[in-house]
Amino acid sequence: MRRHSRVNAAKPTENTRYFRLLVAFFLTIAIVYAILAATSPAHAQSFNCRYAKTPDEVAICDYPYLGNLDVQMASLYFSIRRQLHGNARKQLESDQKYWLKGRKRCGYNAACIEDSYNRRIYQLNYNY
Repeated sequence: MRRHSRVNAAKPTENTRYFRLLVAFFLTIAIVYAILAATSPAHAQSFNCRYAKTPDEVAICDYPYLGNLDVQMASLYFSIRRQLHGNARKQLESDQKYWLKGRKRCGYNAACIEDSYNRRIYQLNYNY
């Protein structure tokens, strides 16, 4: 019976280990950066700006502070909505549709949209 001889693989030196660790580190950083770059919008809003059609939606996408207000309001709205049931939930949804129609009337007017968001956030905070 013949035994297979083991190939004596050279043990990695300290420099080789350090190089491998360095390469792994930079690859990890590159992958994380690529993922963040691919998934991060230029500024936040609660909807995809690729599909923004109405002037108010385009303005929200164009002005970062409006996008931030949109995220704040949407977060508050959905948090409240999750807690409501039945008629209370239907009323909240109805109020939201009415508010959206009002926001649309602002067109591309950023000051009007900002005022609309501030009023809606106030209503959500104090009425629900």
